[in-house]
Amino acid sequence: MLDKARSANDVKAIAKLCAENPDDFQYVLSCLRENGKSASMVAWVLGHAVELNPLILMPSHYDILIQTALKSKTGGVKRNIVRIWQLVEIPNDRICEIVDITLKYLNGANEDIAVKAFSITVLQHCLKYIPELQEEIIFILEKDMPQASPAYVHRAKKLLKFAEKLDRARQIGRKN
Repeated sequence: MLDKARSANDVKAIAKLCAENPDDFQYVLSCLRENGKSASMVAWVLGHAVELNPLILMPSHYDILIQTALKSKTGGVKRNIVRIWQLVEIPNDRICEIVDITLKYLNGANEDIAVKAFSITVLQHCLKYIPELQEEIIFILEKDMPQASPAYVHRAKKLLKFAEKLDRARQIGRKN
């Protein structure tokens, strides 16, 4: 079915099968390693499958996603991998690797807007676990916001608001 997929409806149909069957999901995930011209389609299917069933993504799947994110030059592949990460609770032992990747994407002058926007959301989720990242992320966002796209600015503002809430919670915690 993957070879014949040509439309969003095809992707969603395959994703539904993958979301319901771990073996199908595993097979499609293994196709991501090939990283040929169909890699964007494969990543798109995986993104929709995880959106339908976030629990389908197992800790063992992160190796393939991280390796692919590190080596891919294709915006569609990176976009859908980061989109997956924003939909799930990232395992503690993978947070640092994923933070490194998403910070690299956020700093990348030639990265697609969607890759950067999704990276902001992933980094926001990670702030709960690595609060010392906050200054670096805020510096990048404030530097880029004046010339950024509306999608970037929207997500950046959400992260800044979230960071303010975290700061207030930490201050209350210190007083108690």
